[in-house]
This record gives sequence, C-alpha cells and structure tokens, in this order.
Amino acid sequence: MLIAIVIMPLFGCHPAQGPQNSQHKTTRTITLEFWTLQMLPFADYIQGLIREYEDQHPNVKIHWVDVPFSEGEKKALTSMLSNTTPDIINLNPDFSAVLASRDALLDMNQWVPAKAKASYLPIAWQTATLHEKTFGIPWYISSAVTLYNRTLLHQAGLTTPPQTIDALGHMAHPFHQKTGAYAIMPSLTEGGRFFRTLLKSDIPLWGSDGRLVFADKGADKVLSFWVNLYRQGAVPSESVTAEQQSAVDRYQSGTLGLLLTGPNFLKIVKENAPQIYAVTDVAPQFPEKSHYTDYSEMLFVIPKRTAHPKEAVDFALFVTNAQNTLELSQLAPVLPPHIAALNSPEFQNPPQPDLMAKARRISAQQLLKARTPLQIHPMQNRLNQLMDFYVQSALLGRLSPEDAMTKAQEEMNRLIGVDTTP
Repeated sequence: MLIAIVIMPLFGCHPAQGPQNSQHKTTRTITLEFWTLQMLPFADYIQGLIREYEDQHPNVKIHWVDVPFSEGEKKALTSMLSNTTPDIINLNPDFSAVLASRDALLDMNQWVPAKAKASYLPIAWQTATLHEKTFGIPWYISSAVTLYNRTLLHQAGLTTPPQTIDALGHMAHPFHQKTGAYAIMPSLTEGGRFFRTLLKSDIPLWGSDGRLVFADKGADKVLSFWVNLYRQGAVPSESVTAEQQSAVDRYQSGTLGLLLTGPNFLKIVKENAPQIYAVTDVAPQFPEKSHYTDYSEMLFVIPKRTAHPKEAVDFALFVTNAQNTLELSQLAPVLPPHIAALNSPEFQNPPQPDLMAKARRISAQQLLKARTPLQIHPMQNRLNQLMDFYVQSALLGRLSPEDAMTKAQEEMNRLIGVDTTP
C-alpha cells in the first residue's frame, strides 16, 4: 500500500505524445538505456542486435544493462522513483500490470502499428493488456508440456499418461501402490498456481462486472479433487507447501511419473539425471482437452517518463520481431511470440526430431491454438497470496473446499474494492 501511495503522484505525469503527434524529427545522437533480465549468457546475441540496430540508426546509441532476475522488480521500481528511468525494461506481465495501473507505462495500442501488432500471438498481446490498454511488447513465450517416465508408467500397467482429470483420479492411487512413486506432484500453493488450475478445469475466474466469480462457478469441486488425492496419500505430503522445483527434483530422482513444466526443463533433466532422461517422453500439457493453455511470457515495457518514446518503441519492436525472436529460440529454450515463426519448419517439422524438438513442437502448437489469456489484475501478487492461503487451508483440513473457495472469493473481491454480493 505504501508503494502504491508513493508511486501514484509520480507516475503518469507529462505523458508522452504518440507518434502521430510528433512535432519534429531529431538528428542529434540519443542514447537509450535498455534493461534485460539475466541475459548475460546470451551477450553475443544481445550485442549483435544492438550493433545491427545502431548501424541502421546512426543517431541512436543503446546502453545495455543486464539485471539479475531476482532484482528486476526492485530495480525497476527504484528507477521509476528516480530521475534515471530506463527507456526499455524487460519485466514479467504481473509486475508490469502494477506499473500500468499507476499510469507509468506507454500504451502500446497508441504506439505500435496495427500491422506489426497483428504478427504477434493474440494471447501474447492480450496478456500485456489491462483495461484495454496494452502496457508491453511480448519478447518470448513458452507453454507447459507433460514429461513422463515410461518405465514407471509401464510398471503401473500404463502405456500413455492420463489425458483427463478423471483418468488421473482413477490411476493416481494404484500408481503409487504399484511403483512406490507418485503419479504427479501439483504445485497448488505457489504463486497463485491454483488460478491456472481452475482455468484448466474450465472454471471462469472473472465476471463481466469485474468481480471474481470462481467460487460461484464450481471451484470447490476442483479443489475437492486435489484435497481427496492429498488425503489419500496419492500425491506427496509436501505438495501442500512445495514449489515447482520440488517436483523437478522428484522427477529427476525417479520418484515421480509426470512432470508438468516447460520444455526447457528437459535440458536440466538430461544434464542432472541422464538415466531418467533416457526413459522420458513428452506429451501435451495436462489435461489435454482444456480450453485454457498454460503459458508464460516476458515483455518489454516503455516508461512514460522516457525522453525518447518513439525510438524506445522502435528498438523494442526490432528486438522482438519474428526474425530476432526466432534466432533467440535457437539459442535458448524459449519460443517466439509470432504466429509466422511458430508455424515455421523450425518448430512444426524440425530437422532433428529429438525429444527437445518434440517438446518444442508440442509447445508451439499449443500456443497457436491458445485463445484464453490469464487476466492479470494490478493486485495480482496479493490475490495470489490469498489463493495460496485458502487452498493450503483446505488441503490441511482447516476449511472445507467449499468454504475455502467462498472465503477466498469474498476476501479477494473486498481487496480489489468490488461488491462481494453476487
């Protein structure tokens, strides 16, 4: 709350004019400060982009600053409160939405040409949108897949992983009995993960009036499913507090049948547990028939206080164009946020069809079909904390699933200042 009070009078002052209102063109050399998050391993790539852009724009110089991932939000906030605001900042959508709600960022709808915008995945653009204002330009994206241990599935009498919630419910307990391992380890209380779990069960989160409505739409039934698995001992006991890394560790140790994660974790499994990688295969994300595709993305945002909005947007569009993001995807386990790039042979018909290529193809196909974005609220971090608390309360038996979801919805709606009455 203190941060919000401090930020409000500082942000949004003297908003920059859109490109259509520019009065003149400058010929003097300007310097753009460009922040990325933990991209030093790809320094050659970033520096190559900068050289290419500077060659094409002799009057523009790019000063690149790479920030450790864990310090990104703090440094961005500190810069916003100072007189040294960067011109282009790499952030995630959640924190970007907080800044956008304080009118601190340029609205890309006013700065990005419609033709350029149309090349991006619709969900990538929608994820960076708040109250019909788009606060960032998508840089890279990825959607989760299902890694599974063929040996453990065979021991449990299965040839393929479950594709539906019902199928998982029927096989989870027998799987544990037959193999001594667990079928799945859900991260139900980490960073609001249960919001995504509800979407994957086709439970709407928001109503048209701006209220959270998940408890009215059957969220308790979804929570009851996981509570029952937890109490049966069909999922690890530490699932009540565990983070995603705990599931990765279990999978690498051979005590977990399914791992729901990004394709990038295949490389980690291959390096840390080659014997597990050798018996690993990959399938679409679970459950397969959901209308929601679980994905994550990173953005570039342009502070309103930049002295060079036109050039900052132009450079951000250059870095995130289809060609440059496709090149990044060849160096890092991420995907470009562009429709044409995801439809390229690089992903749809890879020349070397290894396990990683298979996972990336599945991830790309899921993104091309995705139509439902995760709607972000400026107070998303606090909403996530409340969801984690009430899901944990149900898992530990302190509240029934119905009471947990009802109380969570009521408290969240009070937090965001809307009427809690349906």
